[in-house]
Amino acid sequence: MPNLDLVTEIKKNLSSLLAKNDLNGAIILAKKFLEVAPNDFYITNVLAVAYFNDGQYRNALVANNNLLKINANSSEAHYNKGLILSKLGDPGAAATAYKHAISLAPK
Repeated sequence: MPNLDLVTEIKKNLSSLLAKNDLNGAIILAKKFLEVAPNDFYITNVLAVAYFNDGQYRNALVANNNLLKINANSSEAHYNKGLILSKLGDPGAAATAYKHAISLAPK
């Protein structure tokens, strides 16, 4: 696992890339970091969001499913899965994901 300072710097760089809408840069950096730390929730989420925002919905779904393997109780990840499935033309599965997200959301 990389040291904490490096992780913090990478996360700042990813946030900056997303803010600049440099989706390709964010995808490349996130994938590189995940080679070293494949279970990092934040980086995996950034990868899924970057793919989604870039219109790469199948890749977004794969990344989001990896996110759910890291934390199956993330309401945000289930909600995002619904968004992705909706874009992929599967409204039934999207509705299921949204319902699951609502059931996990803090009250």
